[in-house]
Amino acid sequence: MELQIEIPELPHGHGGSFKRGISDGMFGNALDEQGQPNGHERSYRLGYERGEMMRAAVANMVRE
Repeated sequence: MELQIEIPELPHGHGGSFKRGISDGMFGNALDEQGQPNGHERSYRLGYERGEMMRAAVANMVRE
């Protein structure tokens, strides 16, 4: 099995917010934009969306 995602270009220093979004999205945690540093909400949301896509893709792979 192979899983691929597209990682957008992020502003310098936003990688942690993006990775946190991926983690929250993969594990179904509530969207927590307010818990991000000021101005990082977009990077977090982009990560969260990718995490949700990854969760769905893995679920489909496991069902097959």
